[in-house]
Amino acid sequence: MNEKETVVEIIQKECELYRLKEFGLLTSVEEEADRLLRLLPDRVADSFTDMECFSRWRKKVTDLFYSRLDYTTFLKRNKHTITFSRFLLSLRKRLLRQLQTHWKQDTIDSSLAIPSHTLAFKLSVMLSEEADLLLYPFIDSFVSPDELEDNCDSFCKSYYPVDMEKLLAILRKDDKEFWNDIYLFIKYQAVRVTSCLLLSNQYRDEIEQDTWSESSLLFREKILTDVIPSFDSAIHLRNYIVRICRNKCYEVMRRNKSQEVPMSTPEMDFEFLMEKLVDDTESVCLDMDISRLSDIDINCNYEVSTALTSVLWNKIDPYYTWLVKGIEDKVDALRLHYVDGLSYEKIALLRTPDISTLELHRMQARLRQDVVRVRKVLKERFMKILVDL
Repeated sequence: MNEKETVVEIIQKECELYRLKEFGLLTSVEEEADRLLRLLPDRVADSFTDMECFSRWRKKVTDLFYSRLDYTTFLKRNKHTITFSRFLLSLRKRLLRQLQTHWKQDTIDSSLAIPSHTLAFKLSVMLSEEADLLLYPFIDSFVSPDELEDNCDSFCKSYYPVDMEKLLAILRKDDKEFWNDIYLFIKYQAVRVTSCLLLSNQYRDEIEQDTWSESSLLFREKILTDVIPSFDSAIHLRNYIVRICRNKCYEVMRRNKSQEVPMSTPEMDFEFLMEKLVDDTESVCLDMDISRLSDIDINCNYEVSTALTSVLWNKIDPYYTWLVKGIEDKVDALRLHYVDGLSYEKIALLRTPDISTLELHRMQARLRQDVVRVRKVLKERFMKILVDL
């Protein structure tokens, strides 16, 4: 590649990244390349293989390029326009995608985002406009898009990923884009709740839709009036939403009691009950009287799972000791994950703080596998206790 071709490529990439033609700053890449080549003080075509040398030369090219465009004046003239604000939004989204790609730690997405969506790395128009206000005091001194991008990158790295506190603050500001994702999450939970009920196809869609709609309205009202409890983690907020969905589902069914809506939940499994139990002091699992386990209907999976969850939550002996004998570590991991809301990564680091990245991934996989398997073991042991009573 000769010198002109290299300059053309540099300018073309700048145009693509920063929309220079769209903003009317440039009409012809080739013509601008010719002008720059005549103005450049030195030419190092023979040294293009030297990355350090090439980097210095490229910096001279872009500095001269933006000096000719008078980029500073452009920023002063356009910084408050809608078109430029949209450009900043797209620039920050690009930087956020890069940040999200390289982020390895847990975020609220694991508990509060549906597949293919993100809350932790979501940038709305409202948030970007707030970032614009932080940018304006400095923008008049910028001489190139590099400085503009550096400022946007600093904002992204300081603000993201969105945590619980920021998420609730964003929702209280009534950010419609974040609310849309929350509504999708509530719909996901409403579907999950109704899927655990023996509903005829005739009424399932209606109950599911009403549950989603009423749960969304109630949660929104609680957020905007700031009457929700404080949450220690995203998993606690998730289970708060699940409880709202379940309560609304039962309300909908009671209103439709003349219709065919029945009324056992044999498919509700232990995992669902554990998730519902977390931060749910009104849960039937906590209040259930298990003094007479012989009254449990062993053919009703809901009653069995509810009683089992209560035994594990309250560590009720002698049943708890019988259940966890020999598998104490696995049950501890299960409680840390579902009750304390810890990710498998955090549980692994809690048990082995000084661990290599490779071993950390392996331990996470083992913990995930242990938790899945131990639920089955616990249910089998609990069934044996019930049968032997």
